[in-house]
Amino acid sequence: DQEHVNMVVKENKKNKKWFEEELKKLNIKFFPSYANFSFLKLSENDAKKISDILLKNGIIIRQLDSYNLPHCLRITIGTMVDMQKTIEVLKSLL
Repeated sequence: DQEHVNMVVKENKKNKKWFEEELKKLNIKFFPSYANFSFLKLSENDAKKISDILLKNGIIIRQLDSYNLPHCLRITIGTMVDMQKTIEVLKSLL
């Protein structure tokens, strides 16, 4: 179903752009990517803290310890509702 695939790709790009603009407003650094996720660069302590709090709020992300990058988080781009919830939780931490 190519029409569905095209719609999902378009939505993903839109949601990612919005999410990363919100990260900029929060002064959260991230690496640019063309994938379906945002790759955040933090301190190791902040990465752990944010990962734990997001998980407690039902948002599953990935701290990249296994890649020897414990200071980084990988957040897969979801629906706009998902991304808005993630930003709201991040705002509550700052």
